[in-house]
Amino acid sequence: MRRNRKRMGILWNVRFDITERISCVKKLTKKSFRFSLIELMIVVSIIAILASLLLPALQIAREKARTITCLNNLKQLSLASSLYTNNYDGYYPPAYYNSGVMHYAWDITVVGMVKNKNFKPGLLWQSSTISSEDSGIHQCPSFNGSDMWAGETFTGYNYNTSYIGNDQGQAPAKLSQIRHPSETAVFGDGGYAGGSNANKFMRAPFGDRRGGDSGFSGRAAGTQHFRHIKQSNLSFADGHASGIFKLYKNSYGNETANVYGLCGWLSSDDSLYDLE
Repeated sequence: MRRNRKRMGILWNVRFDITERISCVKKLTKKSFRFSLIELMIVVSIIAILASLLLPALQIAREKARTITCLNNLKQLSLASSLYTNNYDGYYPPAYYNSGVMHYAWDITVVGMVKNKNFKPGLLWQSSTISSEDSGIHQCPSFNGSDMWAGETFTGYNYNTSYIGNDQGQAPAKLSQIRHPSETAVFGDGGYAGGSNANKFMRAPFGDRRGGDSGFSGRAAGTQHFRHIKQSNLSFADGHASGIFKLYKNSYGNETANVYGLCGWLSSDDSLYDLE
């Protein structure tokens, strides 16, 4: 009996000891998870700092993805223009021309005037209809502004009108006339008024070389927009597409006054636009 009592005493002491330890652990655990207001403020501040560091990086990564999509769009536009030249004896599509209530352009055709406008696929539109689902390669993913020509919905790109597409009454250029296709811009990121608007007709800063539009007034509206992290995308007559970072604002005096922000020309002269 004494042995049993002794054993029971030992077991009771062990049980009591374990219970005490568990109680202590619970108290310590409960106490360790209590945060003061200052500690919470420190944690929130750290999270805010980390977010401020990460968000710009995420935005840059997102813009780089849009830049790649934009370059692919411009490359596809160059391919479409090449197919056009194959079908029309080497001639590029005209930038625009009007016939009655029909206003044809390289991307979209407008039927009617003012309030009764209807939009139809243009000379290079890559779909049978015009809607947000099939705007496809005609919409720059980084452009959210408006278009000045006929109030079109899908925009962002412009076409070399100074030397290739030309104005109405002048035949467009032929592919064989371009001496350095890899150095002649055909399509690009259009923008003017600081980038809030787009004009689909690309203009050279002077238009004073062979086949140029030197007599045209209003070329400031046909500048390029450097919207991809200060980069402007282009596609060239040889079919390749790339970005350019150097922005120029030199042209005729009355033109440069209307060029500001991230908008400007691709070269100090017409060397990236002309047929030479």
